[in-house]
Amino acid sequence: MFSVSADTTDLEKSISGLPALLARVASSGRGSLGFYVADRMKKHIETDGAGVWPMAHPLTRTRKRKGGKWVQRRKYSPLGVFRGFIRYGVRKGEVTAGFTKKKTAELGTDNAMIPAVLRFERGAERPVTPKMRRLLGAGRKNAKSKPGVDFFPLRKETVSLSVPARPVLMPVLRKENPKLPEVLDRKIQESIDRNEEKYL
Repeated sequence: MFSVSADTTDLEKSISGLPALLARVASSGRGSLGFYVADRMKKHIETDGAGVWPMAHPLTRTRKRKGGKWVQRRKYSPLGVFRGFIRYGVRKGEVTAGFTKKKTAELGTDNAMIPAVLRFERGAERPVTPKMRRLLGAGRKNAKSKPGVDFFPLRKETVSLSVPARPVLMPVLRKENPKLPEVLDRKIQESIDRNEEKYL
């Protein structure tokens, strides 16, 4: 499950006999539903999983690598970079929202992004490399530097780091799926009201 989908089969049946212009209004409603689902995914990320995601490591929250050095980070969101890859697509019988670098998410989350999506949906274990050890300890300037504040040394026995799960797709699906039929009806009606004079 790498995308959030809404079944619009009943809608397809209900508009099958309508004039082309009214069918176009219904199509607009489907697009609005796709936008709604994608927007809810973005908001889930912006609110750190509705406030339930585990807090990021202090180094990750406060600093980033730039020009080979650690610099202060103005703002941090655990999955903020993925927000820009959320797309929605509309095809017969279905509206789909997922993570993709393509212009639409017509086929759901694209294969290139599935490994990254799996990491934040399920969590992961990252092996500790010598380079990682050096980077985490690089903030130590002098004897006054404090471990856990200025630098983050790893114990010798630490061979991997756990990246906690920060799921997006399933929480959004569980929360929004019961609402989607009502949302679709509302979007269809809004589209009709908006275009009533043009079509009648």
